[in-house]
Amino acid sequence: MISATDVVIGIGLLLFGIGYNFLVDWLEKHGFEEGYTAILVVGGVLITLLASIPLTGIEAFLTLLVCFSASGFPMVLGSWRRYCDRRKQERELARQEALERLRNGYTQKP
Repeated sequence: MISATDVVIGIGLLLFGIGYNFLVDWLEKHGFEEGYTAILVVGGVLITLLASIPLTGIEAFLTLLVCFSASGFPMVLGSWRRYCDRRKQERELARQEALERLRNGYTQKP
């Protein structure tokens, strides 16, 4: 049977999800999330796990925390590596384009 605690936690998580979505949307619009998407996911999952403590107990929370950490940590590291690789490629491409323009006697168009 669903208890009042279940309902309160469910509504609280729904409101958190709505607010977190607005935060992520704002971060994306301002370019602040770039390279940190995995951390935003970790933050959302952590809040959900913390909210589950009254429903499942601290032991279940700790078990799930270990499980999510074990599967999520490599994803966070991989996400950062992919972001760094993309940034490196973008910088190299920009450098090559600049050198090509210099070789071709680039002049700024009016």
